[in-house]
Amino acid sequence: MTTIAYDHKARQIAIDSRSTSGGIIKSDSRKKWITQGKDIWFFAGAHCDIHEFLCAFDGIKPERDLDCIAMAVIDGVAYWCGVDNGDKTTWRQALEDSDAVGSGQQFALSALDFGKSAKDAVKYAATRDIYTGGKVHVYDIKSGKFI
Repeated sequence: MTTIAYDHKARQIAIDSRSTSGGIIKSDSRKKWITQGKDIWFFAGAHCDIHEFLCAFDGIKPERDLDCIAMAVIDGVAYWCGVDNGDKTTWRQALEDSDAVGSGQQFALSALDFGKSAKDAVKYAATRDIYTGGKVHVYDIKSGKFI
């Protein structure tokens, strides 16, 4: 899957680059974000669902259940974003605290609780979660770029 960690104090998002399928590592250099204008979306879950996920946020309801979630930076604010598989509506919630999502969520969140950076939280998750790995990319919300 993926691990995404958000450090609220530093206003940084970190994401790994491992791609898996059927318990097999396919790549450790997958780009798991999409830039749309000034907004940037970070995805965890099924890579094949990303296009329909983004279409849902453009008002096109998906015809099937989607297996992904996103963290997005929209107008300089970090949000959790998702599609309700029941009624196919979209939702977003501003992040007010440090948080994590994905297969290594519990490890990353524990690391954040102990004062680790978003990058170190994802690196720690990679030591315990087989679906997290590869290069860790860090996006700095204040500067609006990867560091």
